[in-house]
Amino acid sequence: VKHVSNLTSTKMYIDGIDFNIFDKETVAPQAIYEKHPSLVSSPIILYVGQVHKNKNLETLIKSFKIVKNQIPDAKLVIVGRIQRSLQYYHELKKLIQDKGLEESVIFTGTVSWQDLPKYIAACDIFATCSLYEGFLRAEAFAMGKPMVAFNISANSETIADAVNGLLVKELTPEAFAFALLTLLRDSKLRSEMGTKGYRWSRENLDFDVIADNFAKFAEESL
Repeated sequence: VKHVSNLTSTKMYIDGIDFNIFDKETVAPQAIYEKHPSLVSSPIILYVGQVHKNKNLETLIKSFKIVKNQIPDAKLVIVGRIQRSLQYYHELKKLIQDKGLEESVIFTGTVSWQDLPKYIAACDIFATCSLYEGFLRAEAFAMGKPMVAFNISANSETIADAVNGLLVKELTPEAFAFALLTLLRDSKLRSEMGTKGYRWSRENLDFDVIADNFAKFAEESL
């Protein structure tokens, strides 16, 4: 909260989650397994967002290579639009080939809003190496999944480090891989963080909560 003259700013989340679509109790990943059979029984790291250079996906892939050396059956699934960044996509594909990860990294392209929860349900960790986010979306929390991201920009407004996910301070593939491995090796920790993330998202990002907070703020501002 910042004080400017006689004005006080109020922190309010306005980018909410539709818990009718992102419902961890009813959404199942079977359709995703049918489409991508190699994901069955594999530890899955999921990225959702644009395939664009500012998302720093090369670092995520390099981190995944380190993870793969320790957990050979791990998979990285990258969900997001490719068409607008074809040159960058080809650079990533070359990196994947150089790292010998062709069978372990899956680009899905754009998926529908209805199918996205199924991908999240299938994953073990949601991860992003982006070096800038205005607000790190938390649909993964709605599905009870922990999140891993660099400790930059506004990420700490979504991820409480060591509570509902991990914030990586050192901006290197090695440090990011260490965080991923920490969670992949500890199912209990993943479950606990996922549960805490779910509670936080329910308390802060449910549309009804956001509407109530906004109405209260509007009334107090009159």
